[in-house]
Order: sequence, then structure tokens, then C-alpha cells
Amino acid sequence: MLKIALPAALVSVALGLAVVAAAHADPAPSPTAPAKPAIVVHIAQFKYAPDPVTVNAGDSVRFVNDDPIAHTATAVDKSFDTGNLDQGKSATVTFSKAGTYDYLCTYHTYMTSKVIVKPAAQ
Repeated sequence: MLKIALPAALVSVALGLAVVAAAHADPAPSPTAPAKPAIVVHIAQFKYAPDPVTVNAGDSVRFVNDDPIAHTATAVDKSFDTGNLDQGKSATVTFSKAGTYDYLCTYHTYMTSKVIVKPAAQ
């Protein structure tokens, strides 16, 4: 049997690389995954759908732009703004307070809708 003696420095480097690789491995799934949106609003053909939407306080709404040009979902009262959403992009807004939130596209102000937020169930 042939024995090869490895210098201590080489063994040290190999062990160090193994530790670094383990530290950068994919982390285990989070035990509390982020809540999925209560509803998804698609922006297509210069319309929001569904229109309007109703959620409970604490729920989230994800806005997805399916049009080939940019849109926004911006509250008339400025309480939320998705910012620019290019085609295929999305943004999620969480509504913590009950009320009716009228919104529009800042590029195409004739595109309007609303989110109706009911009080959270007790």
C-alpha cells in the first residue's frame, strides 16, 4: 500500500475550503415562510383585474404587470405606490388598516381601481 504524506498546510487549506463550502450551502427553508398575497391583481390591456378587490386588514395584494409597457399602482391618497412595474415585474403591498384605497396608474391616469380593506377578523 502506497502512503502519501500531505503537508500540514495542504490539509489545513482543504479543511478550510470544506468549512467555507458548508457555510455557503443553500440554507434550510425558513420555518415561517412569508405570507402569500391574499389576492393577485393583474395589469393587462390597460386594466387592473380583478377590479375592485376586497381583502382583510393585514393581507397583501400583489400587482403583476402583464402588459408590454410600464405601469404603476399608486394610491390616490399616496398611501402606497408600487413604483414603475415593467412587463413581468410585480410588487406587493400590505394593507394594515381598514378602508377603501383608490389607486391609478401614474402613466395612464384613466386606469383606476380600488382595494377595499375590511377590518381584521378578531
